[in-house]
Amino acid sequence: MFGTFITSLIIAALGGAAAFYSWRQNALVALISAGVCLLASVVAVITGLASTVAVVFKLFPWLLLALGIWLVYRMITNRNSDAGAETPVR
Repeated sequence: MFGTFITSLIIAALGGAAAFYSWRQNALVALISAGVCLLASVVAVITGLASTVAVVFKLFPWLLLALGIWLVYRMITNRNSDAGAETPVR
């Protein structure tokens, strides 16, 4: 996924440069290059977002593990301090 992102980003940059520098000589080539730049940019954005989501899903189990450890730690440390609070008040 990252390779597709880099490749499409390079193609978009080359297409944009070709569109910019060929505008005075040949407008049709510039428009085609701009279209290539646009399509490659869309692919780069989509693959960039997808790779970001993939990284989040790879980190998600580690975050859940850390959250579980933290919750167990809080339950163990608060058990002793809440012992007096569970006695009924008359």
